[in-house]
Amino acid sequence: YIGEEVTQGRGPNEMIQPAWISAIDGETGNMIIMDAGGAILEFDKEFNILYNTQMPWFMMLSEDFGENEAISLLSAPDPNIPEMYEYNFDSNKMFSNNGRIYLPVTTEHIKYNKFLKGRIAKNYWKNSFTFISFNINDISGTKRLFGKYPKIYQRHHIPVFSDYDFAIVDNYIYVTYEADPIIYKYDIDGRLCRTFRVPSDQVNTQHYPTSYSFDDYEINRGYLKECYGYYGRIFADEKYILRTYKRDDGVWMMQQYNHKYDLINIYQI
Repeated sequence: YIGEEVTQGRGPNEMIQPAWISAIDGETGNMIIMDAGGAILEFDKEFNILYNTQMPWFMMLSEDFGENEAISLLSAPDPNIPEMYEYNFDSNKMFSNNGRIYLPVTTEHIKYNKFLKGRIAKNYWKNSFTFISFNINDISGTKRLFGKYPKIYQRHHIPVFSDYDFAIVDNYIYVTYEADPIIYKYDIDGRLCRTFRVPSDQVNTQHYPTSYSFDDYEINRGYLKECYGYYGRIFADEKYILRTYKRDDGVWMMQQYNHKYDLINIYQI
């Protein structure tokens, strides 16, 4: 333990609400924090506040989105409207690159979500986005939704295994989903560049049981995660891409790829 730099309070360089999640900007080295209320702050390397949205980011996506628009969206959900989305707490991560923020998102709209098996969930898996990005100083003017769920989620209703992880390096975003052996590579603007994979024959993603309701998902989630293998976290730097996975027998492993997308090693962890 060394000391405290950012504390809670209303004074200079203090946060009103506790920090929820943070990132170090890949270009500037500044620290970006999303607080418990959804506001985003940027600190320089001396922990001075450079920018504070003061409002939750999801309330700043459009300047003219008001009560009438909210009522309309409630009755007629549209996955292309950014106000449909909220931070995806299951991913528990954010990134920043030269002042542009990248957040995992989800929606639990009562008429458009991943929990109820049937037409609602099929539309969710097919059309909803998994990420939003924006510049911290102009959220409404620079917002961009990108990323879609892999087709395995359209074929099998498996919200228990729908979590995903992502990493950013050299202006590329690498994404892995729990039920999909494929790694997806996007450019910094959210355009899919390529995919690559070496699936493990010890992770049988075709045998996950279907969930039928939100209660089913909540009650059985922990048990199912113990019983089945799935793909986990991803990390990338200038030399390697690392992706963890849990085998069906419960043992955790890690794949090591180079940037030619060759699998060069597998480790038990």
